[in-house]
Amino acid sequence: MKVLKFALLNLKKAIIILIFTIALVVSALYFSNAGGWWNSTTTTSSTSTSTPTWTSTTSTSTPPLTTPPNATVFGLVSTIGNGTQDTEVIFTSSTGDTYIAPVTDGHFSIQLPNPGTYNVTTKWKGLYPWQNGTNFKGQAILNWGPGSKATQSFNIEEETPESLIKVSGAITLKGSVANPILVRFIMTDGQILEAAVKYTIYSIDLPNMMTYTISVKWEDADGNTGWSNADPVTIQASPGIKGQSLNLWPI
Repeated sequence: MKVLKFALLNLKKAIIILIFTIALVVSALYFSNAGGWWNSTTTTSSTSTSTPTWTSTTSTSTPPLTTPPNATVFGLVSTIGNGTQDTEVIFTSSTGDTYIAPVTDGHFSIQLPNPGTYNVTTKWKGLYPWQNGTNFKGQAILNWGPGSKATQSFNIEEETPESLIKVSGAITLKGSVANPILVRFIMTDGQILEAAVKYTIYSIDLPNMMTYTISVKWEDADGNTGWSNADPVTIQASPGIKGQSLNLWPI
C-alpha cells in the first residue's frame, strides 16, 4: 500500500511539472507574437549583389533652323542680236554694294547675301570693240527663310542690237552721166569696207554703231574713172533691226 501511495504521489508531481512547463511554453509563444517587453527581435540582413547597367543616351533633338546668310542665284543669259553676247550680270544691293557674276557659255552663278533686294544690270558686247552696252533687267528679291535651300534662278533675255547691219540702196551721181561701180565705207579707225555697184544698186554688211565716210567710184562711157564723196553717215540700228536702206547722192 505504501509503495502504491508513493508511486501515485510521484506521478502527481510529474503531472504538475509537465503542466507548469506547458504553461511556460504557451506564455512564451504568446508574448513573442504579441511583442511583449521581453520579446527578442532578430534582424536578418541580406546583401544584394547587382550588375551595373550602362545606359547610352543619344540626343534626338533637332538643332534650331537658321536663316541662310547667303543665297545662290543662277541662270541662263541670251541675246537677241546676232554677234552679241552677255559678259556680266551685275547685282547692286540697296546699300550700293555691287556683286558681279561673269557669264560663261550663256550661264552665270553667284552667291548673294540673304535676305536682300538687288537691281540687276547686264553688260554685253558685240563683234567689234566699240559694240557694248548695259541694260537694266529689273530686281532680284531674296528672302529665304530658316531651313530653305536658298537657291534661285534668274533667266535673262537681252535685247541687244545686231552686230552687223545689212545696208543697201541706190547711188545717184549728181550732174554726171557716169555710172557708179564701187562704194567704199571708211570707219573712224581707218578700216575700209567695199561693195560692188550693179545698175546703181549696192548691198553691204556694215558693223553697227559706227560712223562712216563714204566714197563712190564711177566710170563714164569713155572708160574714165574717178571718186565722188557722199555725206558721212552713222549706222546706229536699234535692237530688232537687221537692215537699213541708205540711198547715196555723191557729189
